[in-house]
Amino acid sequence: MAASARAKLPKKYARAHGRRRRKRGFFKKRARQIERLLFLAGVGLVLLLFLKLAVGLILKGPSTPIDLRDVEAMRIPIASLVRLDELSEERGLPFGELLTLYSVENRFFPEKSPGLGADGLEAQFVSSYGRIKNKYSASALRPFVSLLTSITDEVRHFPVAGPPEGGEAPYTYGDSWGAPRGGRVHEGCDILDRDNVRGRLQVVSMTDGVVENFGWNDLGGYYVGITARSGNYYYYAHLDRWADGVEKGAEVAAGELLGYMGDTGYGAEGAAGSFQVHLHVGICPAAKITGKEYWINPYPFLRLEEERKSG
Repeated sequence: MAASARAKLPKKYARAHGRRRRKRGFFKKRARQIERLLFLAGVGLVLLLFLKLAVGLILKGPSTPIDLRDVEAMRIPIASLVRLDELSEERGLPFGELLTLYSVENRFFPEKSPGLGADGLEAQFVSSYGRIKNKYSASALRPFVSLLTSITDEVRHFPVAGPPEGGEAPYTYGDSWGAPRGGRVHEGCDILDRDNVRGRLQVVSMTDGVVENFGWNDLGGYYVGITARSGNYYYYAHLDRWADGVEKGAEVAAGELLGYMGDTGYGAEGAAGSFQVHLHVGICPAAKITGKEYWINPYPFLRLEEERKSG
């Protein structure tokens, strides 16, 4: 009995040894497969980053990425804006594209990155238009070109009816973008009635478009929201009252009466008198620069429109 058991031992050991060899082979094979997968994943990640850079999805200025907050603030000097408008006409260059290149080169905020002054635009910038344009991919520039072209094309009227010819403007305004507003920041431009008389000054549409919204907003008071053909949304707030015919879905033309400047808001419907009589103008662009809704400073576009009319 003992001899028979001893005779079978080598076969048992052989079978156990074979199982161990098969297990080691299985784990080695799996390890090689995992190594290959990790290698391929690494290569794929490198290619993805390269492609993102190549198509310009990571848009950079000369040295620093553009901050969306700077795009929204649009701190382009008015003198440069007006001169670019003139040069686009003189040279036959698309103004929206020319303004985009200038803006991108200066990160939309020249005070942060001193760039080109109005006096040197023709010599330093327009003559190098092609070279500067080739620094950026078309896909990276496209949303900015869409943004600036649409607004500068469709804003064709100042939003407050002006003075009699030769008279002093009955309103005043400045660049109030980003000013503190009780825990918020101001995302628009305020145009004030010089005499602070509610219901005196006419508020007109800056663009052609359709009335998308109108009603009461606890902060904005009586307001009107116009959507232009581009999809850009133009917001007029703190009205004293609306003009006849203003209703949702109504078509309006640039210069058409929307209502009268007031001081409504900051409370339940009908609240008024919490601040000086003024019009709050806001612009919410359609161009997809970010996945979220954003607003852009109207001040440069209002000034440009005034300069175009006076020129």
